[in-house]
Amino acid sequence: MNYVFFRTKLLPLGCFNIEQIEEFVPDYDRNSITRWVKKGYLMKLRRGQYAFRESAQDPDFALIVAGQIVSPSYLSLHYALAHYKMIPPQETQFTSVTTQKPAVYENALGVYSYRSIAPHLYFGYQPYALPDGRTFMLATPEKALLDTLYLHPDIATEEGIKALQLDEEFMLSQLDENRLYEYLARWKSPALSSRVRTLLKHYI
Repeated sequence: MNYVFFRTKLLPLGCFNIEQIEEFVPDYDRNSITRWVKKGYLMKLRRGQYAFRESAQDPDFALIVAGQIVSPSYLSLHYALAHYKMIPPQETQFTSVTTQKPAVYENALGVYSYRSIAPHLYFGYQPYALPDGRTFMLATPEKALLDTLYLHPDIATEEGIKALQLDEEFMLSQLDENRLYEYLARWKSPALSSRVRTLLKHYI
């Protein structure tokens, strides 16, 4: 299997899995994939999923593939909170929400953590446009906050909320309370409602 031909066919995909390799290069050799990973031409993102090593030089590539390593998924939780400057900058970890099983993958791009949520709670995200026109799926600030409170019950107490270090200026002037309550109503969770009341009592 010719590497140049392989690269020409698959580079536009960003990251790709075995099924896509079979579609674009039907006569591919699995041993060649293993050899190219060892040589550093390809990087393994998770089992059966790869990208070209050169893509790691693109600072935004890690964001783009977050939604491809596990699909469907959108970036949320601590990554989104830090992105919106709602909490202090975090050690780089790409935290996402998915309807698939929870998982953590570590590869050359970073650590990708996926938390599972019920299908009826899979909402509150939107495409975030990068300067070059590419997009990735990102939770709104309100959904990122609710996802965090829901999936991290240790933040239920006032002490836990303080430890999150939410930015007071953002909470007072930029948080959309109407959207927050609209999203919260769809949860129908007394426990989450209680956590939200505790949080808002502290900040608003």
